[in-house]
Amino acid sequence: MKNCLSCNTTLLPNALYCHNCGKQSDGDGVICFECNNVNPQASRFCSRCGTPINIKYTPKPNISPIYSLDFNDIPTLPTQLNEAFKISISVALDLENNTDKEALFLQIFDESTFRQDYLEEATVLMTQEFEYIFEERGISAFRVIENEVEKQFAALLERFFIDFCVHLLPFPLPKTILSYQEASFITTNIQRMINDYLDLGEETLLSYTSAIEIPLKKLKNARTTFFTPTPGEIPYVFIDQALLRSGKEGCILTAKAIYWKAYFQKSARIAYAEINKLIYHKDRVEINGIYLNINPTVNYKIYRLLARLRVL
Repeated sequence: MKNCLSCNTTLLPNALYCHNCGKQSDGDGVICFECNNVNPQASRFCSRCGTPINIKYTPKPNISPIYSLDFNDIPTLPTQLNEAFKISISVALDLENNTDKEALFLQIFDESTFRQDYLEEATVLMTQEFEYIFEERGISAFRVIENEVEKQFAALLERFFIDFCVHLLPFPLPKTILSYQEASFITTNIQRMINDYLDLGEETLLSYTSAIEIPLKKLKNARTTFFTPTPGEIPYVFIDQALLRSGKEGCILTAKAIYWKAYFQKSARIAYAEINKLIYHKDRVEINGIYLNINPTVNYKIYRLLARLRVL
């Protein structure tokens, strides 16, 4: 006798349809991926080879949402963070539209001493910190933990890119920026950090690297068109892109935000902490979907700078 593969009812001889559920006799069976045997729909194990089938997935608790860190297995967190860093390399290259070189970056990661020199110590320290936070707050701490992972990885990515992969980057980055691996808004001179990242002395742009250098008339013009600072907010860098060098178009960076305006375009202001989406293209940077273009080299340096400032 033969059973219906949908409801497991014993079928009548030569029946093409089940007299109980009305479906074809070889209906909605479950295929075993191990031996390709067709089993009744409610089967938990294959009737031919015994392989578990039709098992409903139950999410494990204590799994962080972005990096999938498993806090059920804290002793393996350093290894998990190591693998998560490899994923962050791929994500960073995707945001830089540099995925054609992804295999080379990952090969260098596997073959270089970066893991031993920098990553292993960082992941152990991160594990100690995260274990304490998790014990105190449970899964409610995941947002804090993953923000800290993003911050630590942003610094480590710079170290990896500059020390091991600089020849694969769109443009070389000044090695002086590696002194900001431990940067924070509280302890770091942000004006110096911005200037070290942009390295405008190597550019032919008309730029000013401190407020006292900016001609008063240009600053007034900028305030009428795109620079709308909060009280006490000081321009650290001003790149003048106006055709007549009037200061009415360009880019200004402060301790809090980036301001910019291009010719015939609307002005924009985005606080570093409010940067949700940052993408680098060969001809522009997109900050929360808004277009910014200075020149190819400065675009990349601004992109790298904002990638750090947004997570400090």
